[in-house]
Amino acid sequence: MKKLIFYSSVLLLIGLFGCEKDIVLQSTTESRSITRLLTSDPDCSLAVEALDSARLKVMLNSYGSYTLFVPSNEAIRTYLSGRGKSKVSDIPGTEWRAIFLYHLYGNIFNSNSFVPGSLPAKTASGEYLGMDISGGLSHTVLNRTVNVTLLDQIATNGVYHKIDAVLTPVEDNLLDFLKKDGRFTIMAQAIEKTGLATLLNTSEANPDSRLRYTAFLETDSLLKANGFNSFEDLAKKYSKNGKYTDDEDSLNMFVKYHILPKNMFLSDFTNGYIETLHEQDFIVLSISKGFSVNPHNVYTFNSVTGKVDTTFAKTGLLMKHSNLMAKNGIVHAVDKMLNIHWPEAVAVTCPFVKDCNKFPTCAGSFALAAETDFATLGGYIKWYPVTQTMQVLTSTSGQNVASKLLRFDPKDVTYYVEMTTDPILKGTYKVCYSWRRITGSIGVPTIDFYFDGVKVAYIDQQQSRAYTPTGTAITTNIEGKTFSLQNDKQRVPLTTVTFTTVKSHTIRLQCAVAGIAMIDAVEFIPVK
Repeated sequence: MKKLIFYSSVLLLIGLFGCEKDIVLQSTTESRSITRLLTSDPDCSLAVEALDSARLKVMLNSYGSYTLFVPSNEAIRTYLSGRGKSKVSDIPGTEWRAIFLYHLYGNIFNSNSFVPGSLPAKTASGEYLGMDISGGLSHTVLNRTVNVTLLDQIATNGVYHKIDAVLTPVEDNLLDFLKKDGRFTIMAQAIEKTGLATLLNTSEANPDSRLRYTAFLETDSLLKANGFNSFEDLAKKYSKNGKYTDDEDSLNMFVKYHILPKNMFLSDFTNGYIETLHEQDFIVLSISKGFSVNPHNVYTFNSVTGKVDTTFAKTGLLMKHSNLMAKNGIVHAVDKMLNIHWPEAVAVTCPFVKDCNKFPTCAGSFALAAETDFATLGGYIKWYPVTQTMQVLTSTSGQNVASKLLRFDPKDVTYYVEMTTDPILKGTYKVCYSWRRITGSIGVPTIDFYFDGVKVAYIDQQQSRAYTPTGTAITTNIEGKTFSLQNDKQRVPLTTVTFTTVKSHTIRLQCAVAGIAMIDAVEFIPVK
Protein backbone atom coordinates (compact mmCIF):
# COMPACT_ATOMS: atom_id res chain seq x y z
CA MET A 1 0.00 0.00 0.00
CA LYS A 2 2.84 2.38 0.78
CA LYS A 3 4.20 2.06 -2.79
CA LEU A 4 0.74 2.86 -4.17
CA ILE A 5 0.58 6.04 -2.08
CA PHE A 6 4.08 6.97 -3.19
CA TYR A 7 3.41 6.77 -6.93
CA SER A 8 -0.04 8.35 -6.88
CA SER A 9 1.18 11.33 -4.87
CA VAL A 10 4.08 11.92 -7.26
CA LEU A 11 1.77 11.88 -10.29
CA LEU A 12 -0.60 14.31 -8.58
CA LEU A 13 2.28 16.66 -7.79
CA ILE A 14 3.51 16.66 -11.37
CA GLY A 15 0.02 17.20 -12.73
CA LEU A 16 -0.88 20.05 -10.37
CA PHE A 17 2.30 22.02 -9.99
CA GLY A 18 4.43 21.17 -13.05
CA CYS A 19 7.42 19.01 -13.75
CA GLU A 20 9.92 21.57 -12.49
CA LYS A 21 8.89 21.23 -8.83
CA ASP A 22 11.50 19.47 -6.71
CA ILE A 23 9.90 16.24 -5.53
CA VAL A 24 11.36 14.04 -2.80
CA LEU A 25 10.07 10.62 -3.69
CA GLN A 26 8.55 9.46 -0.42
CA SER A 27 5.32 9.71 1.48
CA THR A 28 5.24 11.22 4.94
CA THR A 29 5.00 8.66 7.73
CA GLU A 30 4.42 11.17 10.50
CA SER A 31 1.03 11.70 12.08
CA ARG A 32 0.82 15.43 11.35
CA SER A 33 0.30 15.57 7.60
CA ILE A 34 -2.45 17.92 6.42
CA THR A 35 -4.73 14.95 5.80
CA ARG A 36 -4.09 13.53 9.28
CA LEU A 37 -4.75 16.88 10.94
CA LEU A 38 -7.96 17.41 8.99
CA THR A 39 -9.13 13.90 9.83
CA SER A 40 -8.64 14.61 13.53
CA ASP A 41 -10.66 17.85 13.32
CA PRO A 42 -14.41 17.05 13.61
CA ASP A 43 -15.26 20.39 11.97
CA CYS A 44 -13.44 19.32 8.78
CA SER A 45 -15.05 15.92 8.26
CA LEU A 46 -17.03 17.06 5.20
CA ALA A 47 -13.91 18.64 3.69
CA VAL A 48 -12.03 15.36 4.16
CA GLU A 49 -14.86 13.52 2.40
CA ALA A 50 -14.79 16.01 -0.46
CA LEU A 51 -10.99 15.82 -0.74
CA ASP A 52 -11.20 12.05 -0.92
CA SER A 53 -13.78 12.30 -3.69
CA ALA A 54 -11.49 14.80 -5.46
CA ARG A 55 -8.52 12.39 -5.26
CA LEU A 56 -6.52 14.93 -3.24
CA LYS A 57 -6.66 13.31 0.17
CA VAL A 58 -3.75 10.94 -0.56
CA MET A 59 -1.60 13.74 -1.95
CA LEU A 60 -2.12 15.85 1.18
CA ASN A 61 -0.91 12.88 3.23
CA SER A 62 2.32 12.76 1.22
CA TYR A 63 5.56 14.63 1.23
CA GLY A 64 5.37 18.17 -0.16
CA SER A 65 4.84 21.84 0.63
CA TYR A 66 1.19 22.82 0.60
CA THR A 67 -1.18 25.49 1.81
CA LEU A 68 -4.87 24.65 1.93
CA PHE A 69 -7.76 26.95 2.79
CA VAL A 70 -10.27 24.47 4.24
CA PRO A 71 -14.02 25.20 4.42
CA SER A 72 -15.62 24.23 7.72
CA ASN A 73 -18.48 21.73 7.85
CA GLU A 74 -20.98 24.57 8.06
CA ALA A 75 -19.38 26.22 5.03
CA ILE A 76 -19.72 23.05 2.98
CA ARG A 77 -23.33 22.53 4.13
CA THR A 78 -24.15 26.08 3.02
CA TYR A 79 -22.47 25.46 -0.31
CA LEU A 80 -24.37 22.20 -0.82
CA SER A 81 -27.66 23.88 0.07
CA GLY A 82 -26.99 26.64 -2.45
CA ARG A 83 -26.49 23.96 -5.10
CA GLY A 84 -29.68 22.19 -4.10
CA LYS A 85 -27.72 19.24 -2.71
CA SER A 86 -27.67 17.62 0.71
CA LYS A 87 -24.60 15.34 0.72
CA VAL A 88 -21.01 15.62 -0.45
CA SER A 89 -21.58 12.60 -2.66
CA ASP A 90 -24.27 14.50 -4.56
CA ILE A 91 -21.50 16.44 -6.31
CA PRO A 92 -19.12 14.51 -8.62
CA GLY A 93 -15.52 14.11 -7.58
CA THR A 94 -14.34 16.02 -10.65
CA GLU A 95 -16.25 19.09 -9.45
CA TRP A 96 -14.85 18.80 -5.93
CA ARG A 97 -11.41 18.51 -7.47
CA ALA A 98 -11.85 21.76 -9.40
CA ILE A 99 -13.19 23.44 -6.26
CA PHE A 100 -10.36 22.36 -3.97
CA LEU A 101 -7.62 23.07 -6.49
CA TYR A 102 -8.77 26.67 -6.17
CA HIS A 103 -8.20 26.39 -2.39
CA LEU A 104 -4.73 24.79 -2.69
CA TYR A 105 -1.19 26.13 -3.16
CA GLY A 106 2.01 24.25 -3.92
CA ASN A 107 3.84 26.52 -1.45
CA ILE A 108 3.71 27.04 2.30
CA PHE A 109 2.06 30.31 3.31
CA ASN A 110 1.77 30.82 7.06
CA SER A 111 -0.20 33.88 8.15
CA ASN A 112 3.02 35.88 8.44
CA SER A 113 3.21 35.56 4.63
CA PHE A 114 -0.19 37.19 4.11
CA VAL A 115 -0.09 40.48 2.21
CA PRO A 116 -2.73 42.94 0.98
CA GLY A 117 -3.90 41.99 -2.48
CA SER A 118 -2.91 38.40 -3.13
CA LEU A 119 -0.37 35.81 -2.14
CA PRO A 120 2.68 35.85 -4.46
CA ALA A 121 1.62 32.66 -6.24
CA LYS A 122 -1.34 31.15 -8.04
CA THR A 123 -3.47 28.37 -6.68
CA ALA A 124 -3.25 24.88 -8.15
CA SER A 125 -6.07 25.89 -10.51
CA GLY A 126 -3.98 28.74 -11.92
CA GLU A 127 -5.95 31.57 -10.30
CA TYR A 128 -5.18 34.22 -7.70
CA LEU A 129 -7.07 34.62 -4.44
CA GLY A 130 -7.87 38.15 -3.36
CA MET A 131 -6.67 38.87 0.18
CA ASP A 132 -7.64 41.65 2.59
CA ILE A 133 -5.71 41.93 5.86
CA SER A 134 -6.72 45.51 6.72
CA GLY A 135 -8.55 44.25 9.82
CA GLY A 136 -5.48 42.33 11.03
CA LEU A 137 -4.33 38.79 10.26
CA SER A 138 -6.95 37.28 12.57
CA HIS A 139 -9.62 38.95 10.42
CA THR A 140 -8.23 38.02 7.01
CA VAL A 141 -10.84 38.06 4.23
CA LEU A 142 -10.46 36.17 0.94
CA ASN A 143 -12.14 37.30 -2.28
CA ARG A 144 -13.89 40.07 -0.30
CA THR A 145 -16.47 37.74 1.29
CA VAL A 146 -14.83 34.66 2.82
CA ASN A 147 -13.44 34.95 6.36
CA VAL A 148 -10.44 33.02 7.68
CA THR A 149 -11.60 31.71 11.06
CA LEU A 150 -8.58 29.62 12.10
CA LEU A 151 -4.96 30.30 11.17
CA ASP A 152 -1.72 28.36 10.94
CA GLN A 153 -2.56 24.72 11.53
CA ILE A 154 0.97 23.49 10.96
CA ALA A 155 1.51 20.08 9.40
CA THR A 156 4.65 18.18 8.41
CA ASN A 157 3.91 18.84 4.75
CA GLY A 158 2.49 22.35 4.95
CA VAL A 159 -0.23 24.35 6.65
CA TYR A 160 -3.98 24.78 6.49
CA HIS A 161 -6.24 27.68 7.41
CA LYS A 162 -9.96 27.25 8.06
CA ILE A 163 -12.51 29.44 6.26
CA ASP A 164 -16.24 30.05 6.72
CA ALA A 165 -17.34 29.60 3.08
CA VAL A 166 -16.37 27.70 -0.05
CA LEU A 167 -14.26 29.87 -2.34
CA THR A 168 -15.46 30.30 -5.90
CA PRO A 169 -13.33 31.74 -8.71
CA VAL A 170 -14.01 35.26 -9.92
CA GLU A 171 -15.92 34.99 -13.19
CA ASP A 172 -16.52 38.60 -14.29
CA ASN A 173 -14.07 40.34 -16.54
CA LEU A 174 -13.04 43.87 -15.66
CA LEU A 175 -15.79 45.86 -17.37
CA ASP A 176 -18.56 43.47 -16.28
CA PHE A 177 -17.24 43.68 -12.73
CA LEU A 178 -17.37 47.49 -12.80
CA LYS A 179 -20.93 47.46 -14.09
CA LYS A 180 -22.14 45.05 -11.43
CA ASP A 181 -20.14 46.52 -8.56
CA GLY A 182 -22.01 49.83 -8.57
CA ARG A 183 -19.19 52.04 -7.31
CA PHE A 184 -17.69 52.95 -10.68
CA THR A 185 -20.64 53.22 -13.08
CA ILE A 186 -19.55 56.54 -14.64
CA MET A 187 -16.02 55.32 -15.36
CA ALA A 188 -17.45 52.01 -16.62
CA GLN A 189 -19.52 53.97 -19.14
CA ALA A 190 -16.44 56.02 -20.09
CA ILE A 191 -14.53 52.80 -20.77
CA GLU A 192 -17.30 51.62 -23.09
CA LYS A 193 -17.67 54.95 -24.88
CA THR A 194 -13.93 55.20 -25.57
CA GLY A 195 -13.85 51.79 -27.25
CA LEU A 196 -12.07 49.82 -24.54
CA ALA A 197 -14.94 47.43 -23.79
CA THR A 198 -13.64 44.55 -25.91
CA LEU A 199 -10.11 44.91 -24.56
CA LEU A 200 -11.14 44.92 -20.90
CA ASN A 201 -13.78 42.25 -21.24
CA THR A 202 -11.48 39.64 -22.73
CA SER A 203 -9.47 37.06 -20.84
CA GLU A 204 -7.17 34.50 -22.35
CA ALA A 205 -7.62 30.78 -21.83
CA ASN A 206 -4.02 30.70 -20.60
CA PRO A 207 -4.14 31.43 -16.83
CA ASP A 208 -0.82 33.30 -17.06
CA SER A 209 -2.52 35.91 -19.25
CA ARG A 210 -5.74 36.40 -17.29
CA LEU A 211 -4.73 39.17 -14.92
CA ARG A 212 -3.58 41.65 -17.51
CA TYR A 213 -4.83 45.05 -16.39
CA THR A 214 -4.86 47.36 -13.39
CA ALA A 215 -7.35 50.25 -13.29
CA PHE A 216 -7.00 53.27 -11.01
CA LEU A 217 -10.52 54.69 -11.03
CA GLU A 218 -12.60 57.47 -9.52
CA THR A 219 -15.70 56.25 -7.71
CA ASP A 220 -19.06 57.76 -8.62
CA SER A 221 -19.08 59.63 -5.31
CA LEU A 222 -15.67 61.21 -6.02
CA LEU A 223 -16.74 62.24 -9.53
CA LYS A 224 -19.94 63.78 -8.23
CA ALA A 225 -18.00 65.70 -5.58
CA ASN A 226 -16.01 67.18 -8.45
CA GLY A 227 -19.11 68.15 -10.44
CA PHE A 228 -19.39 65.09 -12.71
CA ASN A 229 -22.84 63.61 -12.14
CA SER A 230 -22.86 61.56 -15.34
CA PHE A 231 -20.71 60.42 -18.22
CA GLU A 232 -22.01 63.36 -20.24
CA ASP A 233 -20.57 65.75 -17.64
CA LEU A 234 -17.23 63.98 -17.88
CA ALA A 235 -17.25 64.10 -21.68
CA LYS A 236 -18.14 67.80 -21.70
CA LYS A 237 -15.11 68.56 -19.56
CA TYR A 238 -12.53 66.26 -21.14
CA SER A 239 -13.48 65.55 -24.76
CA LYS A 240 -12.18 68.09 -27.27
CA ASN A 241 -13.58 66.71 -30.51
CA GLY A 242 -16.49 64.52 -29.41
CA LYS A 243 -14.92 61.45 -31.06
CA TYR A 244 -14.45 59.39 -27.94
CA THR A 245 -12.78 56.42 -29.65
CA ASP A 246 -10.20 58.66 -31.35
CA ASP A 247 -6.74 58.17 -29.85
CA GLU A 248 -6.18 61.92 -30.13
CA ASP A 249 -9.31 62.84 -28.21
CA SER A 250 -8.44 64.02 -24.72
CA LEU A 251 -11.24 61.96 -23.10
CA ASN A 252 -9.80 58.86 -24.73
CA MET A 253 -6.37 59.81 -23.37
CA PHE A 254 -7.85 60.49 -19.92
CA VAL A 255 -9.48 57.04 -19.70
CA LYS A 256 -6.49 55.13 -21.07
CA TYR A 257 -4.25 56.91 -18.58
CA HIS A 258 -6.18 55.21 -15.77
CA ILE A 259 -5.27 51.70 -16.92
CA LEU A 260 -2.00 49.76 -16.75
CA PRO A 261 -1.41 46.80 -19.11
CA LYS A 262 -0.36 44.51 -16.23
CA ASN A 263 -1.74 43.32 -12.91
CA MET A 264 -0.64 45.27 -9.83
CA PHE A 265 -1.98 44.23 -6.44
CA LEU A 266 -1.00 46.58 -3.65
CA SER A 267 1.53 43.94 -2.63
CA ASP A 268 3.20 44.40 -6.06
CA PHE A 269 3.74 48.14 -5.61
CA THR A 270 7.27 49.53 -5.55
CA ASN A 271 8.66 53.01 -5.99
CA GLY A 272 8.76 53.34 -9.76
CA TYR A 273 6.76 54.16 -12.85
CA ILE A 274 4.75 52.13 -15.37
CA GLU A 275 3.48 53.05 -18.82
CA THR A 276 -0.31 53.25 -19.12
CA LEU A 277 -2.52 52.18 -22.01
CA HIS A 278 -1.94 55.67 -23.36
CA GLU A 279 1.52 55.32 -24.85
CA GLN A 280 4.26 57.59 -23.55
CA ASP A 281 2.24 58.51 -20.46
CA PHE A 282 3.31 56.98 -17.16
CA ILE A 283 1.84 56.56 -13.71
CA VAL A 284 4.33 56.90 -10.89
CA LEU A 285 3.80 54.44 -8.03
CA SER A 286 4.93 55.13 -4.49
CA ILE A 287 4.97 53.10 -1.28
CA SER A 288 6.62 55.86 0.75
CA LYS A 289 4.31 56.80 3.62
CA GLY A 290 1.44 54.71 2.26
CA PHE A 291 0.31 53.69 -1.20
CA SER A 292 -0.10 56.51 -3.70
CA VAL A 293 0.30 57.45 -7.35
CA ASN A 294 1.95 60.45 -8.99
CA PRO A 295 3.63 62.04 -5.96
CA HIS A 296 5.14 65.34 -7.12
CA ASN A 297 6.03 68.88 -6.18
CA VAL A 298 3.77 71.76 -7.20
CA TYR A 299 5.53 75.06 -7.82
CA THR A 300 3.54 78.28 -7.40
CA PHE A 301 4.77 81.85 -7.75
CA ASN A 302 4.05 83.83 -4.58
CA SER A 303 3.29 87.43 -5.59
CA VAL A 304 3.69 88.60 -1.99
CA THR A 305 7.16 87.22 -1.34
CA GLY A 306 8.28 87.23 -4.95
CA LYS A 307 9.45 83.62 -4.54
CA VAL A 308 8.29 80.24 -5.75
CA ASP A 309 6.45 78.19 -3.15
CA THR A 310 6.78 74.42 -3.27
CA THR A 311 4.04 72.11 -2.04
CA PHE A 312 3.80 68.33 -2.20
CA ALA A 313 0.85 66.59 -3.87
CA LYS A 314 -0.13 63.01 -4.55
CA THR A 315 -3.16 60.89 -5.37
CA GLY A 316 -3.90 58.39 -2.62
CA LEU A 317 -5.82 55.13 -2.75
CA LEU A 318 -9.04 54.32 -0.91
CA MET A 319 -7.92 51.15 0.81
CA LYS A 320 -11.44 49.77 1.36
CA HIS A 321 -12.08 50.10 -2.36
CA SER A 322 -8.76 48.78 -3.66
CA ASN A 323 -7.44 45.35 -4.59
CA LEU A 324 -10.81 44.61 -6.19
CA MET A 325 -10.22 41.59 -8.39
CA ALA A 326 -11.89 40.72 -11.67
CA LYS A 327 -11.02 37.73 -13.83
CA ASN A 328 -8.62 39.70 -16.01
CA GLY A 329 -7.68 42.66 -13.87
CA ILE A 330 -7.55 44.58 -10.61
CA VAL A 331 -9.22 47.84 -9.58
CA HIS A 332 -7.96 50.45 -7.12
CA ALA A 333 -10.08 53.45 -6.16
CA VAL A 334 -8.29 56.82 -6.04
CA ASP A 335 -9.08 59.63 -3.63
CA LYS A 336 -8.57 62.51 -6.12
CA MET A 337 -9.16 63.10 -9.81
CA LEU A 338 -6.42 61.24 -11.69
CA ASN A 339 -5.50 63.63 -14.45
CA ILE A 340 -2.62 62.99 -16.83
CA HIS A 341 0.62 63.87 -15.07
CA TRP A 342 3.99 64.35 -16.73
CA PRO A 343 6.43 63.22 -14.04
CA GLU A 344 9.74 64.87 -13.39
CA ALA A 345 12.86 62.94 -14.29
CA VAL A 346 13.70 60.36 -11.65
CA ALA A 347 16.93 58.51 -10.99
CA VAL A 348 17.14 55.09 -12.64
CA THR A 349 19.67 52.34 -11.93
CA CYS A 350 20.17 49.69 -14.61
CA PRO A 351 22.20 46.78 -13.19
CA PHE A 352 23.88 44.36 -15.55
CA VAL A 353 22.65 41.52 -13.29
CA LYS A 354 19.03 41.81 -12.20
CA ASP A 355 18.48 38.44 -10.52
CA CYS A 356 21.39 36.17 -9.72
CA ASN A 357 19.03 33.47 -8.43
CA LYS A 358 18.08 32.63 -12.02
CA PHE A 359 21.53 31.24 -12.77
CA PRO A 360 22.87 27.76 -11.93
CA THR A 361 25.57 27.94 -9.28
CA CYS A 362 29.08 26.61 -9.59
CA ALA A 363 32.17 26.39 -7.40
CA GLY A 364 33.48 29.43 -5.58
CA SER A 365 31.73 32.78 -5.47
CA PHE A 366 30.57 32.71 -9.10
CA ALA A 367 27.49 31.53 -10.95
CA LEU A 368 27.65 30.66 -14.63
CA ALA A 369 25.39 32.66 -16.92
CA ALA A 370 24.61 31.83 -20.54
CA GLU A 371 22.80 34.33 -22.72
CA THR A 372 19.73 32.10 -22.46
CA ASP A 373 19.66 32.76 -18.71
CA PHE A 374 19.23 36.46 -19.37
CA ALA A 375 16.53 35.64 -21.91
CA THR A 376 14.40 34.35 -19.02
CA LEU A 377 14.77 37.79 -17.39
CA GLY A 378 13.45 39.63 -20.43
CA GLY A 379 16.49 39.44 -22.72
CA TYR A 380 17.87 42.80 -21.60
CA ILE A 381 21.50 41.59 -21.99
CA LYS A 382 23.28 40.19 -25.00
CA TRP A 383 26.93 39.75 -25.89
CA TYR A 384 29.37 38.72 -28.60
CA PRO A 385 30.51 36.10 -29.17
CA VAL A 386 27.35 34.39 -27.93
CA THR A 387 29.28 31.20 -27.22
CA GLN A 388 31.21 32.76 -24.35
CA THR A 389 29.97 32.00 -20.85
CA MET A 390 29.77 34.95 -18.48
CA GLN A 391 30.11 34.71 -14.73
CA VAL A 392 28.07 36.41 -12.03
CA LEU A 393 29.81 37.37 -8.80
CA THR A 394 27.51 36.03 -6.07
CA SER A 395 29.48 37.16 -3.02
CA THR A 396 28.45 40.36 -1.25
CA SER A 397 31.83 42.10 -1.34
CA GLY A 398 32.91 44.62 -3.93
CA GLN A 399 29.52 45.80 -5.14
CA ASN A 400 28.97 49.50 -5.61
CA VAL A 401 25.50 50.22 -6.97
CA ALA A 402 23.86 46.90 -7.84
CA SER A 403 23.70 43.76 -5.72
CA LYS A 404 25.70 41.52 -8.10
CA LEU A 405 28.52 41.98 -10.61
CA LEU A 406 28.93 40.55 -14.10
CA ARG A 407 32.39 39.29 -15.06
CA PHE A 408 33.24 40.29 -18.64
CA ASP A 409 36.33 38.53 -20.03
CA PRO A 410 36.95 39.91 -23.56
CA LYS A 411 39.73 38.33 -25.61
CA ASP A 412 39.90 40.90 -28.42
CA VAL A 413 38.19 44.01 -29.78
CA THR A 414 35.28 42.05 -31.26
CA TYR A 415 33.93 41.23 -27.78
CA TYR A 416 31.13 43.30 -26.30
CA VAL A 417 28.29 43.28 -23.77
CA GLU A 418 25.11 45.19 -24.61
CA MET A 419 22.26 46.09 -22.25
CA THR A 420 18.81 47.45 -23.05
CA THR A 421 17.59 49.72 -20.27
CA ASP A 422 14.12 50.05 -18.87
CA PRO A 423 12.18 53.04 -20.29
CA ILE A 424 13.66 56.32 -19.06
CA LEU A 425 11.44 59.36 -18.44
CA LYS A 426 11.89 62.62 -20.30
CA GLY A 427 14.55 64.89 -18.83
CA THR A 428 18.26 65.62 -18.64
CA TYR A 429 20.52 63.08 -16.95
CA LYS A 430 24.10 62.34 -16.10
CA VAL A 431 24.96 58.84 -17.31
CA CYS A 432 27.19 57.11 -14.76
CA TYR A 433 29.03 53.81 -15.07
CA SER A 434 30.20 51.73 -12.11
CA TRP A 435 32.48 48.74 -11.85
CA ARG A 436 34.78 46.95 -9.42
CA ARG A 437 38.47 47.47 -9.96
CA ILE A 438 40.62 44.36 -10.09
CA THR A 439 44.12 44.64 -8.65
CA GLY A 440 47.12 42.39 -9.01
CA SER A 441 48.56 40.66 -12.07
CA ILE A 442 45.23 39.97 -13.79
CA GLY A 443 44.88 41.89 -17.04
CA VAL A 444 42.22 44.61 -16.88
CA PRO A 445 40.61 45.85 -20.10
CA THR A 446 40.02 49.26 -21.54
CA ILE A 447 36.34 49.60 -22.43
CA ASP A 448 34.70 51.79 -25.09
CA PHE A 449 31.34 52.98 -23.77
CA TYR A 450 28.58 53.38 -26.40
CA PHE A 451 25.23 55.03 -25.72
CA ASP A 452 22.51 54.41 -28.32
CA GLY A 453 25.18 53.48 -30.85
CA VAL A 454 27.43 56.52 -30.24
CA LYS A 455 30.79 56.24 -28.48
CA VAL A 456 30.72 58.73 -25.59
CA ALA A 457 33.71 57.64 -23.51
CA TYR A 458 36.39 55.06 -22.91
CA ILE A 459 37.36 53.70 -19.51
CA ASP A 460 40.80 52.56 -18.41
CA GLN A 461 39.53 50.23 -15.69
CA GLN A 462 43.01 49.46 -14.35
CA GLN A 463 43.79 53.14 -13.74
CA SER A 464 40.17 53.92 -12.74
CA ARG A 465 39.96 56.78 -15.19
CA ALA A 466 37.45 57.71 -17.86
CA TYR A 467 38.07 59.84 -20.94
CA THR A 468 36.06 61.49 -23.68
CA PRO A 469 36.50 60.03 -27.19
CA THR A 470 39.05 62.78 -27.86
CA GLY A 471 41.12 61.80 -24.83
CA THR A 472 40.10 64.46 -22.27
CA ALA A 473 39.97 63.11 -18.73
CA ILE A 474 36.45 63.09 -17.21
CA THR A 475 36.00 64.40 -13.67
CA THR A 476 34.61 61.97 -11.12
CA ASN A 477 32.30 64.60 -9.67
CA ILE A 478 28.71 63.29 -9.33
CA GLU A 479 26.00 65.43 -7.77
CA GLY A 480 28.63 67.64 -6.17
CA LYS A 481 30.56 64.70 -4.73
CA THR A 482 33.92 63.35 -5.84
CA PHE A 483 34.03 59.57 -5.72
CA SER A 484 37.47 58.28 -4.81
CA LEU A 485 38.76 54.72 -4.72
CA GLN A 486 36.98 52.84 -1.92
CA ASN A 487 37.40 49.07 -1.67
CA ASP A 488 38.03 49.02 -5.42
CA LYS A 489 34.52 50.35 -6.12
CA GLN A 490 34.43 52.74 -9.06
CA ARG A 491 31.64 55.07 -10.20
CA VAL A 492 32.13 57.86 -12.73
CA PRO A 493 29.89 60.10 -14.87
CA LEU A 494 30.55 59.67 -18.58
CA THR A 495 28.19 62.03 -20.37
CA THR A 496 25.04 64.13 -20.06
CA VAL A 497 21.97 63.30 -22.17
CA THR A 498 18.56 64.88 -22.71
CA PHE A 499 15.53 62.74 -23.56
CA THR A 500 12.47 64.26 -25.22
CA THR A 501 10.54 60.99 -25.35
CA VAL A 502 10.14 58.08 -22.96
CA LYS A 503 11.84 54.95 -24.26
CA SER A 504 14.49 52.33 -23.59
CA HIS A 505 18.12 52.88 -24.54
CA THR A 506 21.11 50.67 -25.36
CA ILE A 507 24.43 50.59 -23.52
CA ARG A 508 27.33 48.76 -25.17
CA LEU A 509 30.67 47.99 -23.52
CA GLN A 510 33.06 47.23 -26.38
CA CYS A 511 36.51 45.79 -25.72
CA ALA A 512 39.40 48.12 -26.68
CA VAL A 513 42.12 46.31 -24.71
CA ALA A 514 41.61 42.70 -23.58
CA GLY A 515 41.36 41.75 -19.91
CA ILE A 516 38.88 40.93 -17.14
CA ALA A 517 36.22 43.43 -16.07
CA MET A 518 33.75 43.28 -13.17
CA ILE A 519 30.89 45.43 -14.41
CA ASP A 520 28.20 46.73 -12.09
CA ALA A 521 25.54 49.13 -13.36
CA VAL A 522 24.66 52.20 -15.39
CA GLU A 523 22.83 55.02 -13.62
CA PHE A 524 20.78 57.88 -14.97
CA ILE A 525 20.94 60.75 -12.46
CA PRO A 526 18.61 63.71 -13.13
CA VAL A 527 20.30 67.05 -13.63
CA LYS A 528 18.34 69.52 -11.55
